Amino acid sequence: GAQGALPAELDVGFAVLRQGFDRAQGRGLLEIVAADEEPMEDQVEEMLEFMEAFTRLAHARLGFSITYDLRQLRVPSMGMLMRVARWGAVEDRKETWQKYNRSCKVVIRSGFRFALAKRMLSAFFYACPPVVPTYLVTELHEAEENAVVFSPQADAGGAA
Repeated sequence: GAQGALPAELDVGFAVLRQGFDRAQGRGLLEIVAADEEPMEDQVEEMLEFMEAFTRLAHARLGFSITYDLRQLRVPSMGMLMRVARWGAVEDRKETWQKYNRSCKVVIRSGFRFALAKRMLSAFFYACPPVVPTYLVTELHEAEENAVVFSPQADAGGAA
């Protein structure tokens, strides 16, 4: 129905979100391409709502990959990162991502920004551990063996 209709692309100001189906991989794909804009709180909420709606789509339920292209991103505040981490840590949302997310790639500029991103992601994943190996790269189609990898915890304990 109309409720299931999510645009293929959404511009939230500080980023453009794209979603679709990768026929070669047989799974959904979500891309977040940052712009050189200051992220506003309502825009971050709009981005999270789009991501949430994407995970409910039939093609996302076949499994999905996500790419965050942050090469143009202004350095996000730790507050914004923690807001996203809290969003990702909500139990049913976490379960959805664990069940369907197959791969995650973060693209960042090399040099100082890369080192900074590595530190910020370390802090982010401390608060909200990755559910799949997350590759930090400097080029969109860079080989995974050249990436800095953040791996999921072997066993988070599974205590209810």
